[in-house]
Amino acid sequence: METNLDKIKIKLAIRNNNFDKAAQIVYDAFKDSKSNFNISDAYIILGNFFASRENYENSGILTKLLNLKPSTESAILCYHIALQHSNPFAVKKLEQYYFYSKDGKEKNITAMMAIYELGARLNDAYSEYKLGKLYFEGVYCVKDYEKALKHFKKSYILNPDYSSYYLGQMYEKGLGVKKDLKKAFDYYLDGASESAKSKFRLAKIYSSKTLAKAFGTKQNLAVSERYYKEYCEFLENKNEYEYENKEEKIRYCSKFVKNIKKERLEKLKPIMKEVKEENKQQKEQVFDFSLIPQR
Repeated sequence: METNLDKIKIKLAIRNNNFDKAAQIVYDAFKDSKSNFNISDAYIILGNFFASRENYENSGILTKLLNLKPSTESAILCYHIALQHSNPFAVKKLEQYYFYSKDGKEKNITAMMAIYELGARLNDAYSEYKLGKLYFEGVYCVKDYEKALKHFKKSYILNPDYSSYYLGQMYEKGLGVKKDLKKAFDYYLDGASESAKSKFRLAKIYSSKTLAKAFGTKQNLAVSERYYKEYCEFLENKNEYEYENKEEKIRYCSKFVKNIKKERLEKLKPIMKEVKEENKQQKEQVFDFSLIPQR
């Protein structure tokens, strides 16, 4: 926000429940300094303000003067308005409340699916992926592989990072499609840069001769080790509640890495022995100075 006066105007507008006016002030303050900034982005900023206690705590005397407090309901309202203004960033914001029960709010899967549908209409890859995952798992709705495949493929076209692993699973196991391990492997590779699950699956494939051959590739212990390590790094940066059995999975992967290193060393031993033998022979050879041309 550019001036204290803008902050005061926003707070007064919020106190009067005039969110449109508050958003307009935010928009006017940022439109010249931020490229492609629009009114929907202003609502996201307002929502973030209500969602963060830190913003309020750092506001000092002005917050106390206007008697403003963090508000889950106001944050949700701002995110909903942003979505109505066709801003797909609001999907993940609202997901924190309706799907992950942020601030103790009761989970509402019906509302969340409607929000994902709205996001999908805005060509949001994440919304398509989440719809696909819901139909794929069948926990909160009836399992439907045909619908899951449709949403995963739409998400994949928009951004391969989200749905590649699940498309790989569908083709690997023949879920709603004809089983095709080569196609499954290609999907895993496409998602490997961002998807931890794709990394883990590729690590297992590359670690085994039999498995690698089945997927149309070759065993590569170095690549397998790299993917296991990247998967462990991902887990280490996650909270326990975000990733079930985190410590157990890290131990499992670490054990595999240790075994892979041991296997690689065993395979390298004959080669290292040959290299040492060649070096020894070269040292023992007497250089023939007669080979140097005389002036």
